Amino acid sequence: MPRPVVSVIIPTYNCTQLLPQAVRSVLDQGLSPDDLELIVVDDGSADDVAEALAPFDGAVTLLRQANAGPAAARNRGVAASQGTYVAFLDADDYWLPGCLTAMLAVAGNSPALVTVDLYYETDGVREAQSVFERGGLDAFFDLAAAAQYRRALEGGLFSYMTLMPRRLFDDLGGFDPELHFGEDYDLSLRCLAHGTPVRAVRQPLAVYRYMRAGASTTIWSSAKIRSLLRMLAPHRRYVPAARWRGLQSSLVYLRFYEAVQRRAWLSAAISGAQLAARPRFCLQMLRARQMRTVEP
Repeated sequence: MPRPVVSVIIPTYNCTQLLPQAVRSVLDQGLSPDDLELIVVDDGSADDVAEALAPFDGAVTLLRQANAGPAAARNRGVAASQGTYVAFLDADDYWLPGCLTAMLAVAGNSPALVTVDLYYETDGVREAQSVFERGGLDAFFDLAAAAQYRRALEGGLFSYMTLMPRRLFDDLGGFDPELHFGEDYDLSLRCLAHGTPVRAVRQPLAVYRYMRAGASTTIWSSAKIRSLLRMLAPHRRYVPAARWRGLQSSLVYLRFYEAVQRRAWLSAAISGAQLAARPRFCLQMLRARQMRTVEP
């Protein structure tokens, strides 16, 4: 059998209501069945993923594993894939027509990690401005890898919706399975440190469901800050000092807040004492009047 041009990996966890739309959006990209391989990885869902995929019988490969997080699920999908390129989409998001072919066209022009502009959608309402437009990101994707690397370490997360040569994915070692948050950002940083740039489809051809009920990617927690510190540690010498300090202070703050929520008063007292040593940060959080962190 001929090797597919691209393998699309969709990890899913308790998301069968939205999964069919994600699958359909991939199958409607206009690639022939010989050129497209679609793999769904059930990451220990309690709902019936096989039933949700029944209408696509023969067009989708379903893999199952015990719950291990999105990084491990994506790695499992890639390990089973045959495509020259691998691309990633989550079960609660979807592509617009032409997304995959546009990413492949960019990838064909230079060896790179390719991402795509997208829209946020909340409660079924799509925002008018795309992410690139709102963030003024176009110029970033024209930079060389070294300049992108320094800019990326200043803050912000990349979209996980990426496409790359399978060989590059293997060279980078795949996603870090110990990370349950920001694993896409971590892979992008390692890609840039490797000397491979990030390029982009500038047209918004994907939709990210923001603040979906049950989703955890839009709520900050101490576990997420620990993940960020873990992924930034290998790049520590290039991380701006203000960002590093801000993340450490955010970690202390969220530990305090979470301890209060749990009524774990000893832990709260310890974290509270650590917060007292950061008066400037405490003042910033009091002014914000929000029990969450703002990533520096």
